[in-house]
Amino acid sequence: MVNWKEIIEIAKEEAIKYYQQNGIQLTLRGLFYILVSKNVIPNTRNYYVSLSRTLAYARYIGEFPYYLIHDKVREISWGDVGYSISDANKVIEELNNLTEEEKQEIIKNYLKSRYSIRLLQWENQQYRIILLVEKDAIYDIVYDIVRNKLGWDITIACSRGFESASEILKISNHINKLREKGIKPVLFFIYDFDPSGEYASIRDFIFRVLAILKRDKTYKLLYDWVTSNEDGKEKIIEDLSNELNVTYKKIMLTYEQVIKYNIPPTPESQEAIEKLKRDPRKNWFIEKYGNLYQAEVDALISLNINEAIKIIDNEIKQFFDMKIYEEVKKKEEELKKQVEEKLK
Repeated sequence: MVNWKEIIEIAKEEAIKYYQQNGIQLTLRGLFYILVSKNVIPNTRNYYVSLSRTLAYARYIGEFPYYLIHDKVREISWGDVGYSISDANKVIEELNNLTEEEKQEIIKNYLKSRYSIRLLQWENQQYRIILLVEKDAIYDIVYDIVRNKLGWDITIACSRGFESASEILKISNHINKLREKGIKPVLFFIYDFDPSGEYASIRDFIFRVLAILKRDKTYKLLYDWVTSNEDGKEKIIEDLSNELNVTYKKIMLTYEQVIKYNIPPTPESQEAIEKLKRDPRKNWFIEKYGNLYQAEVDALISLNINEAIKIIDNEIKQFFDMKIYEEVKKKEEELKKQVEEKLK
């Protein structure tokens, strides 16, 4: 019988020692090689997969510091660029204590200075959007749509399907900070429409985020999740999202969108069909949708980009109060005028 609790303790000691000696994090594979070299575990794929899974759970429940492992994933593009109103007021107060020479230096480099006031787009809003994109291949496209074409300042992350433990923890910590401020988090998912794309978003990802937010019950929730059937899993997620006041929704690609926009719903090659049949989530998917499908987000974006842009924009707008935004923009203009007055 493998004692994984003992293995994780050894892994933690080795990761801490490596970090202290070198000042950098180990990758999961790097840690695996260290454990193999010390005869802690054998050099097999099964043990590598088991180490990955067990280490992830240990990080979720706080038994293994998440920062000790480096995950090769794209950095999260955090939203909320700019000043809050309270911070902007502090900056303006700071101007009162500047010397004439300091004021002249600010005027000279005005556009680069901290005194160029820009308030948060979502200042005083009730919600914050976190957009999760499944595939690295379309992340840049979605980013361009959201940030450049639509102008939304929201958090965007690339999950690459079943999200890494580190990224899950970062998102959970971000959500926890929002909740502490009285802000309601909203998670949007842009994933393919197939068994893995559906399960990774509206099942796996959202459960792990919510379970970590319940830090005193994370271990029990993980156990309940593993031992529950699909109806039980759905009930766990529903109860947690209601309790924690976290909204989540897959906004693309959905079954309704596949039908509406005539997206090819079946794989063309026999290899893809066989891969779908091997997917461990296929039974859940067939029960939910009646058949096996594989339709990609890329198809909607390439065949009907204007509709894809409209879908994203409309979903975000539902959680954005334009009246509040207009008041914030007025306040921003007032603050800018105050800065101009003080720098005359």
